[in-house]
Amino acid sequence: MTRSLIAVLAALPFASAAFGADVAPAPIPTTAPAGLLGISETGWETNAELGIAGTSGNQDTTNIHAGLATLHTDEDGRTKGLLSYDHSINNGVVNQNRFVADATRDFFVFEKESKWGLYGNLRYEYNDFIAWNHQLSAFAGPSYRFMQDEAYTLIGRAGLGGRYKSHGPTDNGSFTPEAQLGADFTWKIDERQKFEAATTVYPGLKDGKAFRSITTAGYSLAIDATKSLKLSAEHDYDSSQTNPFRKSDVKYWVTLSMKL
Repeated sequence: MTRSLIAVLAALPFASAAFGADVAPAPIPTTAPAGLLGISETGWETNAELGIAGTSGNQDTTNIHAGLATLHTDEDGRTKGLLSYDHSINNGVVNQNRFVADATRDFFVFEKESKWGLYGNLRYEYNDFIAWNHQLSAFAGPSYRFMQDEAYTLIGRAGLGGRYKSHGPTDNGSFTPEAQLGADFTWKIDERQKFEAATTVYPGLKDGKAFRSITTAGYSLAIDATKSLKLSAEHDYDSSQTNPFRKSDVKYWVTLSMKL
């Protein structure tokens, strides 16, 4: 099922001809005073998204997905941030309650002709329906820009760090050292359409058999200048999960996205 969802999302951009639009160059970032970590305070692209679904009758269900995504790119680096919240109720019983905050900063610190750089990634997740409730991870290492132009961006990363897991104030928690290998891809198909995909693998450094991964894909189609329809899917895998928790988890959404 996971492969099917990702494949469907990946195939959507190839229908772009049906919308009759050519690839349009992205606006060239303008120079602005640098702020924290050398990031200019202007030029941010921020979108909020919301999706709600439910049933009433033999089954009473409510599913909510809310998110906030922001992106900033200039000649010195690229910053990408994400907030998301998922909540589901089935016949009065909560069966999903999850919050994620993720931020990645790519530093283009070498010569302008070089595709090499450095990156840092910080991620926090709260989840009521998994073996832990809180998880905080941090990684840093080199990055490489395979592609970066008006239409395409593909950045690969390889770093070291780890994750800290706990069940809350009553649990001392535990730290697991990990590596991080991943890449994210963006295709600005035209003025109305965009496709994004990312995959990250976290091999365990203590146990060679332990690993986890996060793979996402999303396709958005602009309705007007400020609103877009977005289809997204996410597959999470964690080999450390044991019964009654599943190692593999698939999530998918249809949301309305608005520029802020």
